[in-house]
Parts: sequence; C-alpha cells; structure tokens
Amino acid sequence: MKNTQDSKSKEFFIDLYETYAKPVYAIAYSILKNKGQAEDVVQDTFVKVMPYLERLQNASECQVKSFISITSRNEAINKYRKNQRESGFFAKGVDSEVKADKTITFPGIQGVEEREFLKQIMEHLDVSSREIVLYRCFYELSYREIAGVLEITEAAAMKRFERAKRQIRNMEGAEYYG
Repeated sequence: MKNTQDSKSKEFFIDLYETYAKPVYAIAYSILKNKGQAEDVVQDTFVKVMPYLERLQNASECQVKSFISITSRNEAINKYRKNQRESGFFAKGVDSEVKADKTITFPGIQGVEEREFLKQIMEHLDVSSREIVLYRCFYELSYREIAGVLEITEAAAMKRFERAKRQIRNMEGAEYYG
C-alpha cells in the first residue's frame, strides 16, 4: 500500500515540476536577472515543496499555483538578499558581470522586434509593476491568484495592474504597439 502512495506522490511531483518549472524560473529570473541563480531557485523551490506533496494533492489548482509561486518568489528574494550581503565581499569585476546579465526573455513572442520591444518595456518598469505584468500577462494569473501570491487584496492587485498599464502607455513608442 505504501508503494502505491509513494508512486502517486512521485507522479504528482513530476506533474508539478513539468507544469510549474518554467513559471518558477521566470519568477526567479525576473527578480535575480541571472540564469544560473534562477535555475538554482527552481531546484530549491521544488525541494521546499516536497514535504507538502500530500497536502498539495488535496488542494485546488489555484492553491497549488499560489503556493508554488509564493515559495519561488520567497526563494528568489532570499537569494537576492544573500547576493546583496555577499556583494561587498566580491571584487568589482565579478559583481559587474552579474549585473551585465540583465536580459529578459519571452519564449512565446516570435518576432525579434516584438521581443526587443517587450524587453525594453519590462526593463523600464519598476519592480512591482514588472511583477504584476508578469503574473497577469505571462503567467495568466487571475487577480485573486495574484493577490494570494503577493499577499495583497484583489483590489490592490487590480489597481497595480492598472498603474502598470498606464506606465507602459506613457512610455515613448508604446503607442505603436497598442
């Protein structure tokens, strides 16, 4: 009987990983701006999720998505804070190398011109606006899910997204893309 439960947990974990690894990577990368560290956060997130597999199997999809998103965001923020603490110990060359890797990728966008335009927009948004746009537009989370992830009210999530859209509209050249 235990083998059957272990098998189900293993299958569930594999499904979780296949479903959420890319969004977790995107969340981590949006915070860290470093591919290697974002990949580390993906691993750390799923290691942290393992003890909760049984509870997650009984949770709704929305709850699972929120739990994994919050966990990945917290892991990325912890790594970012650790980077900030350790940056004083590194030589300037190493630190500037980490800062030089500030590209944002959008695998769903096909045109080079569109990709470049989106990169420019996202890089010019403040952190909270970038975060809300990523959750709403790229991960397609509802305002309720965003509110759960960011630990804010649903109305606050709507307002932040509205402000982010306004910020994007006010950017030079944005009028050409709707």
